[in-house]
Amino acid sequence: RTRQRPEGSLEPQPVERAALAAGINTFTRGPAAVLGLVGPPGSGRTTELAALAARRRRDGQPTLWLRGSELRDGDASVADAAHRALNRAAPAVAASAPAGPGDITPELLAHLARSEGRPLLLLLDGPEEMPPALARRPADWMDGTVRWLRETGARLVVACRAEYWETAPF
Repeated sequence: RTRQRPEGSLEPQPVERAALAAGINTFTRGPAAVLGLVGPPGSGRTTELAALAARRRRDGQPTLWLRGSELRDGDASVADAAHRALNRAAPAVAASAPAGPGDITPELLAHLARSEGRPLLLLLDGPEEMPPALARRPADWMDGTVRWLRETGARLVVACRAEYWETAPF
């Protein structure tokens, strides 16, 4: 479906990809922990993540967006980046959660979301941009990530190039 542009606007508006949205919705209701959103640069991966985040925000679904450049050399899993992101967002998160700012963790958020039947969804955009030291040990990081996802009931959508996804041991 297409969207009308505001009067006088020359900026193109995204077009919803209904089949892709349906596939992502199926993933979030299913048993899989990780979904790959794969395509070349400029194919709309980030745009689709933004649309997904907006849909989930409208529906009150917990979502945390991370970028590959936010990962750090010593990260054991995606949870480490999620902790940093929540620390940055602590004032806003604390205003809507039943805990103090220092008490909000990805594990607590995932538990609260799971108890309400709405899994926490992590969006990882551009994991190819992870630091070199972390990129040299992808299996350890990915194993830790999958273990954490399974323990918490959280889900992960990875938006990346085909070359990354083909070698990712998820």
